[in-house]
Amino acid sequence: MIRIRFIAAVALALSVAAFATPTEALAGDKVLGMYVEGEALSKSDKSDLFGVLQAKLKRYPDIELVQPPEGELIDLMIDLECIDVDTDCLSKLGKKYGADKVFYPQVDADGGAFKLLVRVVDVARSKAVRDKSQKVARTADLSKALETEIESVFGAPPVEKPVVVAPPVEKPVVEKPVVVPPVEKPPVEKPPGEETKDGMLVIDTNLPNSTIYVDGEYAGTGTATLQRKPGEYVVRVVHDGYAEQIRKVSVRSDKQTTQKFELSMATVKPPGGGTVGGGGTKPGETPGGGVTKKDDDDDSSWIIWATVGAVVVGGAVAAIVLLNDDGTDAGPRGPVVLSIDPNNVWRDDSVRGGR
Repeated sequence: MIRIRFIAAVALALSVAAFATPTEALAGDKVLGMYVEGEALSKSDKSDLFGVLQAKLKRYPDIELVQPPEGELIDLMIDLECIDVDTDCLSKLGKKYGADKVFYPQVDADGGAFKLLVRVVDVARSKAVRDKSQKVARTADLSKALETEIESVFGAPPVEKPVVVAPPVEKPVVEKPVVVPPVEKPPVEKPPGEETKDGMLVIDTNLPNSTIYVDGEYAGTGTATLQRKPGEYVVRVVHDGYAEQIRKVSVRSDKQTTQKFELSMATVKPPGGGTVGGGGTKPGETPGGGVTKKDDDDDSSWIIWATVGAVVVGGAVAAIVLLNDDGTDAGPRGPVVLSIDPNNVWRDDSVRGGR
């Protein structure tokens, strides 16, 4: 009887040791870490706990992570014809996505605490490597509990050796020689007498028919291009009806000098004020457009003299008729001269008395 109890105790110890011994990941194992399921946590807490799972698995150099499928787990179960998230269902899921192991975490409520379930399945053997749940008092303790479960399956991750960064080797500062830039010599201007090459003088006007004179000599019409010795020249541009322009222009050796002349309408001032051209007034017109009126004395003088002339002529004719001695027509007496000029009075028969 004692022997039977001893054998049973040994068998129980071996089975416990089998579950307690970590299953080390084989080199190149592909592990599918599933999203955290359960109704006890918020969506944000589930996402944070899944991040802890992924970060922990990445610390194992022999593990290749397989990203979990998107979508609801219930849809995947229907597609795989699963009734429960058991070993068989997780094996089918691992085969579909090419994983060697499937790590499935689930958090449920347990009174005022939480129950963390971890189920790890070997896909090739369709066998559960880990299927355990534990009670966790607070949400903050779930991360530590999950990391402990991961190490129970895969063992402790290798210690990361600190990366020793060698201090930078300071290179000796090599002083560069100071390079003095060459001094640019200012251009030496030759005296006017030493200029030997001619320059080009181009004169352009805004009127094609304008006449161009250079130093009093005709140079062209509209536009003129001249070759001249270096020096100063007087350019004059004229056109009928436009104000002429006179300008001094300097020509430099082996250079082109261009001058543009813009002629404008000439303004003419007629006698008596006003202007003609350029928008002015014509002679005899007021600035408003009317005719300039003469003085009253000029208007009345010609009327007086015309009246006097008419009276003189009329009196002369009457005198010729009335001065006949016998009252009869004596016939022509000679030419009759009518004039309002006092110098011609002696020619009038009425004054001479019929002589």
